[in-house]
Amino acid sequence: MAQDIETIAQDLDEWVYNHPWAKGGYVDPNSTREERIAYHSNQSSTNPIQQVRDEILGLVERILELKLDKKIVEIGFGEVGGTHRILKQLFSEVHTVEMRSHVVDRHIEEQQNGEKGNSFFYIGASTDHDVYLDLCRNVVQCDAIFIDGHHSRNIVESDWRMYHHLVRKGGMVIFHDTICDFEGEREVAGLVDDLSNGKIDGKKYKFEHIHKSLDVGISYYIV
Repeated sequence: MAQDIETIAQDLDEWVYNHPWAKGGYVDPNSTREERIAYHSNQSSTNPIQQVRDEILGLVERILELKLDKKIVEIGFGEVGGTHRILKQLFSEVHTVEMRSHVVDRHIEEQQNGEKGNSFFYIGASTDHDVYLDLCRNVVQCDAIFIDGHHSRNIVESDWRMYHHLVRKGGMVIFHDTICDFEGEREVAGLVDDLSNGKIDGKKYKFEHIHKSLDVGISYYIV
């Protein structure tokens, strides 16, 4: 596993800018959601990683500072698996829940030479009882959870309620797309606000925010 930010950043940059078919680069921090939808009209314009560079590397630095390196649970794989690629360099095991088996299979074939390595995949909805039990049998406790699956309020809140108990004390609970909401489509920011204000379970969670874009963003709290 890579354990310094320079090595990880260099590897990520080379992979993002030289991906064989996803030529969209990083998410432009100065773009709006509407502009990105218009731009991504074909496969070649897909972002290899659906992250703003400074935001995801800011998270990597924090993970390294906290010396979290054992297990992470990833909810949502994205289109190409760029975030998964980073997590594999940071953690000894990456347990990922994703509904689309063909996206996972393509990544394993193209990016991992047909081998899963330290990746563990659970195909199905994150809220599916059988998927949840399967993952919990393999992950009794983890260092972090990265919630970036379906972004509707009901599902992202369900993801938090179902999986956050797995994170050990001193670990991280991480949310993606936390700067602002788009009603009916992306509603993570509202959940983060409600968790911060004690409106979910009476506890006020102390979030730290990595917001270096117009409307993307990463937010997390330490357990």
